[in-house]
Amino acid sequence: MKIEVQGKTLKQITKLDLSNKKLKQIPEEIFQCTNLTKLILCNNSIAEVPQGIKLLKKLKVLDLSNNRIKYLQADLFKLSRLETLNVSNNQIRTLPRQVNESNIKNLLLQNNQIANLPEVILSNLEKLNVSQNHLSEFIINQTNSKLKFLWISNNPIRTFQINIACVPELSRIYAFTQKVDLDLAENYNKLACIKGNSFKELEKLFDTKTKPSSIIKEQKSTIPNAQVIPVIKKEMTQIQSNPKVFISYSWDNQEHEHWVLNLAEKLCDPGGIDVILDKWELNKLGSLLPNFMESSINEADRVILVLTPNYKLKTDKLEGGVGYEYSIISAKLFHNVKTTKFIPLLRQGSFEDSAPTGLSARIGVDFKDDTKFENSLEILLRDVHDKPKYKKPTVAQIPKFD
Repeated sequence: MKIEVQGKTLKQITKLDLSNKKLKQIPEEIFQCTNLTKLILCNNSIAEVPQGIKLLKKLKVLDLSNNRIKYLQADLFKLSRLETLNVSNNQIRTLPRQVNESNIKNLLLQNNQIANLPEVILSNLEKLNVSQNHLSEFIINQTNSKLKFLWISNNPIRTFQINIACVPELSRIYAFTQKVDLDLAENYNKLACIKGNSFKELEKLFDTKTKPSSIIKEQKSTIPNAQVIPVIKKEMTQIQSNPKVFISYSWDNQEHEHWVLNLAEKLCDPGGIDVILDKWELNKLGSLLPNFMESSINEADRVILVLTPNYKLKTDKLEGGVGYEYSIISAKLFHNVKTTKFIPLLRQGSFEDSAPTGLSARIGVDFKDDTKFENSLEILLRDVHDKPKYKKPTVAQIPKFD
């Protein structure tokens, strides 16, 4: 595979996106791009990371998600500038011991086959996602960690202990799990039934003032079956009530499509939202595109419109799939002008430049600044789940005056 980026030489390339290229291995030419700071290789069929990766000494962001990787090279964790490593949706079972030596701040491991996670790897991490793995225990009891965000949902955790004093910066933990399992640690189960950030509940479970810091192994529940069944039914009811959201967007370029896919994944987990996305639903040749658009918009509780100047151009001219989608949306807006079903999400430009005429006066959420992604995501999640940050207090009775 020949790498060309607008006439630049290999050593001049600093950012490279080779996602969705059907690659079975990382091209050797990449290792000549010694000034690379960002490398995206997601959605391919790559089976391993070769030793040549150690030549990319300036690399800060590496995305290898959605491949077939079973093992990570130790040299990967010797890249001193690497801050973000995304290896989600692979087949990784173990991590090399050299992971302890890395300076990685954001480690995304969700949807792999990891059964053991050494506690020492948490020392430098700020964000860790180990959702949908095979972890039977999760313990933070000895390290002075910099961890701020933690995702641990959908794991068969039977031993669960977090010493809050060891993670002084931790403010968000997402553990919502769709499968009710009485074999899970009792305290993990309490977090697993909470959608969104459950840090406040975590503080109650592991209050260092009242609970010892020694490891506590949770035992199987001794509650009689008659008392357990209603709890299970209650959780099943919660699962079924997950809001359903359809995402409407224009295929501007591969980077934009990847961003939308990442947003959809975050809305699903940890966001607790059932997302309808074309890349997931239209995976069969011969699928009816108009039928998918109509049924998705009708079935969804909310519809997110990812706004860019190109999105406005296509919707205003009713061109392509986006144009057809918006023709359905505009008809619904016409018949119900007060509806809040449709959420404008600004990704590029301004609302004036990117919003279709029918949405230009509606309140939206700004996702242009990637450094504020988490804040914008929380605003969006609160709105979809109808959990506003600020609630009007109950109005009291009129006071009695003398």
